[in-house]
Amino acid sequence: MKARNIRLLLTVLFLTLLATLGTVALTACVDTPEPPETDPDTTAAVTEPDTSADTEPPTKESTEAPTEEPTEAPTEAPTEEETLPDVAPSELLVIKDIRYLGEKTNNEDWNDMVRLYTSLQGRLNKQARKTGRFIYQMYDSTDGFWLDYISGEGKLLNGCTVTELATWDELWTALGEDITAAGLVVWDPNAPATANVAATVCSVEGYLPVRYDTDADSLYTWLTGHGVEVKLDLVGKFTGEKGSTIPDTELKSSGSIKCDPYLWALELYMDRCSSTMLAYALDGASQVESNSVYQKAECTDPSWNQLYSHDYYIYNECFFIDLTCIATETPCDDKKQPRACDSRTLATILEAMQKRNQGKFTKLMGFPPWYMKYTTHLNNGSTAPVSLEWQFVAFITEYNFIKEADAAHPAWMTNASVYCQYTPTAESYVNNEPPAPQTYDEKVRYFSIYIGDYDSSAWLKNMVPGNFTDPRRGEIPMMWAFNPNLSDRVPMIFDYVYENKTPNDYFTTGDTGAGYVFPSRLKDLDLWVDYNETYLSRFDMDIVGFIIDDRDLSLDILKAYSKITPQGAFTNVGTYADRHLTVLDKQTVFLSMRDIYPVAEKTHLEEMYKEFEQYPTSNFAAFRTIVQSTSSIIDCAKEFEAYANAKNDGYTYKYVDTYTLFDLIRQSGQGAQVSGD
Repeated sequence: MKARNIRLLLTVLFLTLLATLGTVALTACVDTPEPPETDPDTTAAVTEPDTSADTEPPTKESTEAPTEEPTEAPTEAPTEEETLPDVAPSELLVIKDIRYLGEKTNNEDWNDMVRLYTSLQGRLNKQARKTGRFIYQMYDSTDGFWLDYISGEGKLLNGCTVTELATWDELWTALGEDITAAGLVVWDPNAPATANVAATVCSVEGYLPVRYDTDADSLYTWLTGHGVEVKLDLVGKFTGEKGSTIPDTELKSSGSIKCDPYLWALELYMDRCSSTMLAYALDGASQVESNSVYQKAECTDPSWNQLYSHDYYIYNECFFIDLTCIATETPCDDKKQPRACDSRTLATILEAMQKRNQGKFTKLMGFPPWYMKYTTHLNNGSTAPVSLEWQFVAFITEYNFIKEADAAHPAWMTNASVYCQYTPTAESYVNNEPPAPQTYDEKVRYFSIYIGDYDSSAWLKNMVPGNFTDPRRGEIPMMWAFNPNLSDRVPMIFDYVYENKTPNDYFTTGDTGAGYVFPSRLKDLDLWVDYNETYLSRFDMDIVGFIIDDRDLSLDILKAYSKITPQGAFTNVGTYADRHLTVLDKQTVFLSMRDIYPVAEKTHLEEMYKEFEQYPTSNFAAFRTIVQSTSSIIDCAKEFEAYANAKNDGYTYKYVDTYTLFDLIRQSGQGAQVSGD
C-alpha cells in the first residue's frame, strides 16, 4: 500500500466521504540484547527507511524456505450438514446494527454484541449453500448498495424472503437456537489476546466468543442465564509466568501473558485452521475499559475494533493474531513481556503457516493497527505509523505472505462471508483497449494520475458506489487501480465495475500486483510471476499501478515485472538504474510517482509542478492519489493543466491516460535504457 504518511488526514477524508454517501456512521521467547537505536524513516516516495535492525525475522532459519517435509492440515470427515446438496438461497436475515441488550449503553457491551453475532454470521453463512439461509448486516449505506446489487435478477440473493432483525429480542427469536447449539468460548479481559484465541476457536469449533463479565446486564450473564453452555473457558488460563508451562501443552511459557495464548492456540488449533489465510485483527485490549489501550484510544466502537471483518475470517476458519514485528521495544499492550517476544511469536506462527502451505503464497488479512497500538500515534511506541507498515510488510514477505491491507480507515468490512459466495457472471473480463496512439512532442510535458489505494476490500467496497455513480465519470480517462486478488473476497464488485465501465475507464492493479508485498524480500520471483498471472489474465490487466518497496528495484525484479506487467508500472522508489524513469528492453516502463492529496491538502498543484522541476530533463510525471472521488480526480487533472500552462515555461502540460503515457515515454527515448539480457 503505500507509505501512508498522512493516515490521520485520510481518516478525516474518509469520514467526510462517508457523510456524502449517507453512511451511518513454537518457540519460547527469550530476553535478547538491546539492538542499536534506529531512526525509522517515514518519508514516502524515494527515501529508504532503515530496516536492518528490527524488520528482519529474528533467526535465519525462520526466513528460509522450510527444509523439512511440508505438512498439510489433517483431513477431517465432513459433517452431516456438509454432505447435503447445495440449495438455492431462500431466506435472508438482515441484522440492523443491534448494539445493546437493553437500556445500558457503553462500548464494551456494543463490542460484545457485534462480536457475538458477527462470529455467528460467519459460521452460519459457511453453511448457507446447504441451508438456503444467509445472514447479512446493515451497518452503513454501502451495505444497502451492495445488497441491492447482489439481489438483482440472476444474482446470489435474488428472490430471498427478507426478515429484518432490529432488536436483541428479534435476533434471539430468530437465531437463539443456533446460539444455544453453538455454545460459548469465554475470553479473559485480563488477558486480551484470548479474544483472538476465542475467535480462532470459533473458526474451528464453532463456539461463539463472549467477554467474561458478571455484571447483571452483561451479554455473558444473559446468555449463560438463558441456557447457553460455556464449552471453553479461557478466563485465568494464562499467566505468562516465566518458567511455568503453558496449559494443555508441554511448552514453556514465553514469559508473556499476551504471547502464551497464541502459542497455546498454535499447538492445539493451527493444524485445523486455514493453511492459506491468516487473520490479523485487533485483540480485546481496546474493548476493555480498564485497559490502557482502550483508555488512550480515539474511538473504541466495533468498527475501529475491526469486529465487522470477523465473519469472513471465521467463514474461512482463520487463525487470529495481533502481534507486532518491532523487536526493539516492548509493545504498548504488554509492557512486562521479554523484549522481542511479540516478534518472535509472530515469526513462529508465520513459519508454521508457511510450512503448512508448502511455501506457496498465503494471505494475511488486515493491517498493523497503527491508530490503536505500537506507534508514535497516541504515544504507543517509538515507531512511526508508516515505518511500522513498511517494516511489517518486509517481515511477512520473507514468509511469502501477501497482505490484503484493510488499513485505517475503514479498517473493517461487513458481510464478506456473503459476498465471497457471489458467483461472477464471467470467467474472465475484458478491459478497455488502449486509445489511439499520440505522437510525442518534446515541447509537451505529459502526466497521468493513479487512482488508489485499492489493495483493500474494505476501501474498495466503500468507495466504488460513490465513484461509479458520479455522473462525471467518463469525462477523462481514469486509471482505476483495483488489486485483482480482492475478487476472492468481493467478487461482485468486479462484476459491477466491468459491467458499468465507460470507454474512458481502465483497470490496473494497485499495490505491487495481486497483493501487497515488498518484491525485494521475495525469494522466488518466478513464483510471484505465476501467482500474478492467474489474477491479471482473468481481469485483462497488463499494468501494475504501484510497485512499492523500501529498496530500489533490482534488474531481476524489473525482469519479473516485465512478465507480469509488460506495459509498465509506477513505483515509489525508482530502480537500480535511475530514481525517476527506467525502460527495460525498450518496452516495459518503470516511472516513479509523487503522492498528492487534492482534498486533504490544498497545495497539490504546487507539488505536481515540483515533480517536473525535480526532473527537468524528463517530459513525464505520474501522481498517486488515495481514496479520492471521481470528481476530485477530474478537477485535479484539469486544474493542473491550467495551473502549469499559466507558468509559460516553454512547455504545454497535458493529462493523458497511462497507456498513452507509457507509449510516449517509449517514443521519447528518455530515462535509463536497460537490457534484460
